[in-house]
Amino acid sequence: MAVAWVQRRVVAALLVLVAVQVFAGGGGGGRGGVSAFRLWPKKRTRKDTEGAGNDDTQQLLMGGADYMDGQIIPSSAVAAVNAYASSSVSARECFSGKLPSGMYYFGAAVYNSELIIGGGFTPTEKLSFSDDDSPMLSMNAVNHTFKWTGSSWKVWNQFNVTKGEAHLAVLNGELYSLGSCGRQTRMCLEKYNSSKANEGWHLTKNQLPSVLSFPGVIADEKDSSLFVVGGVQNKHTTRVVAQYSASTDKWFALPPMNIARKSPAVAILGNRLCAVGGVQSTLQYSSRTLYMALRSAECMFLSAPSAGWSLLPLLPEARGSATAFVASNKLYVAGGVHVPLHWLSNRKEDDDLQATVLEVERRPYVSKLDSLDTASSWTNASDSSRLFISSSTLVTVPTKLYSQLCT
Repeated sequence: MAVAWVQRRVVAALLVLVAVQVFAGGGGGGRGGVSAFRLWPKKRTRKDTEGAGNDDTQQLLMGGADYMDGQIIPSSAVAAVNAYASSSVSARECFSGKLPSGMYYFGAAVYNSELIIGGGFTPTEKLSFSDDDSPMLSMNAVNHTFKWTGSSWKVWNQFNVTKGEAHLAVLNGELYSLGSCGRQTRMCLEKYNSSKANEGWHLTKNQLPSVLSFPGVIADEKDSSLFVVGGVQNKHTTRVVAQYSASTDKWFALPPMNIARKSPAVAILGNRLCAVGGVQSTLQYSSRTLYMALRSAECMFLSAPSAGWSLLPLLPEARGSATAFVASNKLYVAGGVHVPLHWLSNRKEDDDLQATVLEVERRPYVSKLDSLDTASSWTNASDSSRLFISSSTLVTVPTKLYSQLCT
């Protein structure tokens, strides 16, 4: 018994060491640097049977990216997702709350009883390079936020740095934004100064100590935390996982996932952090990177992170850039695509870059997992719908806002 106990402690210590080394090797991503990085905070006490949503709230699926003839088509749709009345999931489009324009990879949160959205991308046909010299479609990054006024969307304020890939969350009553720093391949965390609205957003003292882009991000407002899951480091998908505590303004290392993932669908079901699908870099040479969508899923007990991640049942089909949500203690995954992007390029001296976005397989439906144990399996939970696309934003709103958006 004593030997087994020592072995478990050694394994836990090694998991922490791996996570810290992975983050430290990513470089100083922000003013906080590696010195701002800590081990995970105190254990959570939330029951594993807790779920999300009730009769006083409604989950909305907003925007996203569709694909047609090799082009990215951003959506301005807002849809009410109903997964409570029966075992099936339905989506009803909310025409009153239609977004200001087609957007994807943007953030949304309810702050002071008002719905705020911000950041996001609107693509163009122009081609450019990212900071790591990899080819990418030039995208118009939305560097400001919008507020729902009760009848329409109005521009609210601007971020301190442009955030095309953005996430919004309310932690300890304060509004936070985590997203890409302009054209840089790292994430910036900002906080809105509610006491001095004229000062707007400002960078937090401690930034994510890693060069990282396109992770899965989920907020736990009850625990005043943000979780960052996977992403891309140095052109390769990564297994890293981190937690930001708004109470201490510190980042904490969590054990890495079993499988590296870019843009996984993430959700918190009770006491467990779940990562579903995503894409993984499989081959890279010269300026060419191939991504493969994943069927795998995994979860970790937030009350016992030292136990690491456990694999969940495989998805019926591979999915990248999907959206995960929780209802009635069940895990759902909506939309997504198979192999979101293939970058094909030929770069010569003083020549223009040529790139092609290949056709993708859409996943216009919802899958459901009734239980987070290996004996369970994913089942289809909806009909095919044009509202279930990729890179959509999920937000839970009170019924008053819902009635305004979805009249």
